[in-house]
Amino acid sequence: MQQGRDLPSSPRLYTCGAGVIGFHIDADGRLMPCLVPTGVAEDLAAQDFATAWRKVVDAMAALKARTDLECRTCPHKVMCGWCPAYARSETGRADRVSLYLCELGRCRRERLERDGETDEREPATRALQT
Repeated sequence: MQQGRDLPSSPRLYTCGAGVIGFHIDADGRLMPCLVPTGVAEDLAAQDFATAWRKVVDAMAALKARTDLECRTCPHKVMCGWCPAYARSETGRADRVSLYLCELGRCRRERLERDGETDEREPATRALQT
């Protein structure tokens, strides 16, 4: 398993598809980069989709991760599903560690490492891998 610290760090705060390949339009007609609130939204009633999309893309690209953000070099980052929008919901800031996702990533890695050594996976998982 490739460890998170072996993957190149991105300067972007959001390294997922939010505002790159994915979007959400809420019930009020706001174009957002993700279903989870990121603080970036454009009113589609006030502009065409292409203009709004360009603004969303540019706004998301402008959000940079702090160079000292622990998640950038964490060995569990491929396992936690770290999401700046979740961190924002949990801590009030998108550039903070989400303790919930951090613990989730640690537990996932421990479980995978343990299962790989003892083959105590769930029966359905074992069947899919044979």
